[in-house]
Amino acid sequence: MSEQRESSAVMAGNEINPETLEAYEQEAGDSIEFGDDVQDVVSFDKAEEERKRREAEEAERQPVRHQKEGTLLVGSEMLKLVEEIDGERKSKHRAPPPGLVIGIGFLIGIAIIIGVVLYIAKTDKDKAEADAEAGVSGEDAAVVVKPRDMLRLPVTVTPKYADVLVNGVPLSLVGGSLSDGIPVIDHYDNQLSFYSDEYVPMSQVVEPHHDVVENPLDFTMVPSDVYLHSKLVIKPPKNADIQRVVYYVNGHVVPTADPLTVDVVSGFPQYIHVQHGGFGDHLEVVWPTRDKEVVELPELQTAYNAERVTLFNMEVPQDYTEDRSFRMSVYYADDKYAQQSGSIRVEKGEMIRISMEKDKRYSLNMILDPLPFGSIRVRPYMQLSSIGAAHVKYDRKSEKDIVICFRRASEAVCVDRNEETMVPSGKWELVGYRDRDGKKEWLEGAPYESLVSDFVYSFRVSESGNRLSYEISDRKKKRGH
Repeated sequence: MSEQRESSAVMAGNEINPETLEAYEQEAGDSIEFGDDVQDVVSFDKAEEERKRREAEEAERQPVRHQKEGTLLVGSEMLKLVEEIDGERKSKHRAPPPGLVIGIGFLIGIAIIIGVVLYIAKTDKDKAEADAEAGVSGEDAAVVVKPRDMLRLPVTVTPKYADVLVNGVPLSLVGGSLSDGIPVIDHYDNQLSFYSDEYVPMSQVVEPHHDVVENPLDFTMVPSDVYLHSKLVIKPPKNADIQRVVYYVNGHVVPTADPLTVDVVSGFPQYIHVQHGGFGDHLEVVWPTRDKEVVELPELQTAYNAERVTLFNMEVPQDYTEDRSFRMSVYYADDKYAQQSGSIRVEKGEMIRISMEKDKRYSLNMILDPLPFGSIRVRPYMQLSSIGAAHVKYDRKSEKDIVICFRRASEAVCVDRNEETMVPSGKWELVGYRDRDGKKEWLEGAPYESLVSDFVYSFRVSESGNRLSYEISDRKKKRGH
């Protein structure tokens, strides 16, 4: 640059030193040209030109910037993006395309909806788990039961060791005894049932304010040897541990077995009460009518559920429900009742009353107390009721010590030796025995006979090889019918 200023000064002077001009020309070489009419002077320095050329070449080579993640070209779009993220460069705000905005907004809306649904679900789950934990731990487990006014009724039964059920609950579980009086619910109908081995079950509904002075509660059970019997096979609930099961059959504790087989009188209700630690009690009420009946008990309710409600299930035979004359009502609260088969939930403290009617059947009435049970299932049978009756007597040639009896589910009639005996019409099993000093010696053979109403039948009976032998010697229409 000093050389350029010196050259300018020489050219600007009035005089030019020939020696200086010659030296300058030798140094500059061909870098200066003159025209004939030169107005301005232009100077080119080769060294400066070479320097600028090198700078230009270096500028063309894009420098790099080293990052810990990698090496990025200076000025590259990737580097700009990194610098913007790192705050080293101001990002350029550009308006996104309208479609992108709508799409993002839609996705955000979906995400919000999903989030709300998941939050509600989680809240409900947390609440359910909290309620369950509270139930298991005993918190909030109190169940409001309507208060009951109780009273004790003096009752006499023969035999004295008979088992008693009060509204389907064993007497031993309701805190009473025959000697101290039977506890019943005041101001309400109560059902007393009596069971004993080798005797026919008995049952009676006691109305409120029953006058025990004018009408003492005195029951005499009859032997069941004449009646039909059934083998009742009981299979335990699938969710039960047989080692922890306790069975009450008709109010009496029986040895536990899988399956459990008991001998019962056909056509009468049998109360099967199951207890198992950790579960609610179950009550099964069945009426066996065949030689062998199998009962598979349903799964037990959890103790938590059993403390709050009783699951009641009514299973009525199909031939009943298909009969137009059939009527059924299940009352389980002051203003609630059901008129068909199915399941209902009964609040603790309420009572269940069953009423059934059907042509040619005796009406059925039953009262159950659901308070001790987590579940109850009833499968009823209605005893046959004939419209009329036949008259049966012995032929004169019959052997004098043989007695014949007609029997079917829940019924048995033995013919009196001295007079005509009325036997309801219909189909019966016929059996006989010899009376030996007040003891019955049963004869083999049990044929079936059908008796027609208002007819008189004469039976000639005898024994043949310890088998009952008989014939109908006379059959005629009764006079006046």
